[in-house]
Amino acid sequence: LERNTTILAFPATAPSACGFNATFDTNMNNFTQNKLDMFDWTRQRGGTSSFSTGPSTDHTTGNGYYLYIETSSPRRAGDVARVYTPFLLSTTSTCGFSFWYHMYGSSVANFSAYILTKTSKTRVFTKYGDQGNKWISSGVISLKLSNSVFRVLFEAVRGTSYTGDIAIDDVTFTKDCCAIQACG
Repeated sequence: LERNTTILAFPATAPSACGFNATFDTNMNNFTQNKLDMFDWTRQRGGTSSFSTGPSTDHTTGNGYYLYIETSSPRRAGDVARVYTPFLLSTTSTCGFSFWYHMYGSSVANFSAYILTKTSKTRVFTKYGDQGNKWISSGVISLKLSNSVFRVLFEAVRGTSYTGDIAIDDVTFTKDCCAIQACG
């Protein structure tokens, strides 16, 4: 595992709600910031603070919230921001997820999603560069995990200038992925 992304303690678990949808419209949906990376994802409504980069609205309703990385100063080229989903349990091997992403600006670097289990980190999605001023679906990403505790790590890297905002919205897990609560 890369430095600063290791998940040291997975909880003893019990399933709570199955299926999970994070729109970010009321809160962070139990997503957590990596405390050791260079900067944080921001929950935002409306456009980002810079011209010619980032979304102007959320994906869900056009009037809600999303998460994004603000690449203006004091950010520097190569700075990394990481955010984690809550812990989930894959009840069958058909557990999967999807999300919408927005990568607009002349200096967009890269964006990846990883599946983290107690023993592994697997990249399941990566995009590089400007993808246009639009929300794009990741499509369903099948995890092929059965009876496993996991979480998803979203990682965005700042490019060479302030026109490199990257955003996510509508992170949705299938009914075979159950949000969990710690036991004990």
